[in-house]
Amino acid sequence: MLLTLTLAGMLLAQVQYPDSWNVGRRAAVDSTGRAHEIPVFIWVGGESPAVGGRYAVRPEIAVVVKLDDEFRRARNISLELLNARMDGTAVVLTGVERTMTGANAERTQVTRIYSRDAQGEWRLISSTMRPMSAAEREGGAPAAGEQFAGVWSGTWDGAGSGGGFELVIERDKEKKLTATVSVTGEPTYKATLASIAFDGAKMTGKYDFPEDNAAEVVLNATFEEKAANGTWSLREKASGNEVASGNWKVTRKPPAP
Repeated sequence: MLLTLTLAGMLLAQVQYPDSWNVGRRAAVDSTGRAHEIPVFIWVGGESPAVGGRYAVRPEIAVVVKLDDEFRRARNISLELLNARMDGTAVVLTGVERTMTGANAERTQVTRIYSRDAQGEWRLISSTMRPMSAAEREGGAPAAGEQFAGVWSGTWDGAGSGGGFELVIERDKEKKLTATVSVTGEPTYKATLASIAFDGAKMTGKYDFPEDNAAEVVLNATFEEKAANGTWSLREKASGNEVASGNWKVTRKPPAP
């Protein structure tokens, strides 16, 4: 009996609950014979799941996805893409929805944030919607983080210095996100990011440090609709050791007229 309990405890200890999942749809039939769709949660980790590992969707995410499904069905809205992630105690949903207007399909990028109220009930506290451009509609599904494309301007600090910081995120001809940074103060330079990726509203990126080819700068940030806060880390390429670090914050510049 003790051995059984010990083995069960070891198995339970292996269960991990990732904070971010993509959500697909699968046709199903309920006990009354009525056809409908059910959510299917899809792994989005940066690395493949560990062999022998056990993973489960966090209960908060599962409940909110179900509530959001009911929200869309009541309004006859179809879902094309959806990512669900934890942000502290809130659940953030980002994706693409489709509504039919006559014979035309309108596609909209949406972000909805759910949080528990004082009674523990999940409530929709924020909802933003942005119609997709003609180029996006023709190009298919938007790249992750596409909604954050634009010019972001602000400041940086750390390592006893500080100055201006500008991040420009764009979509290239292959519909992939690219980015450049302009840094003022000590040091002052411009650089193109070697990589940039979004997981929901969380960004990671890095670029070669122009002052020293043996070093690189790693950026991390959390984006909102009009502002972002992040960190930077100057590291040795060979060893990965951190040499200096600090913070940066930016706000979105309005598009040029």
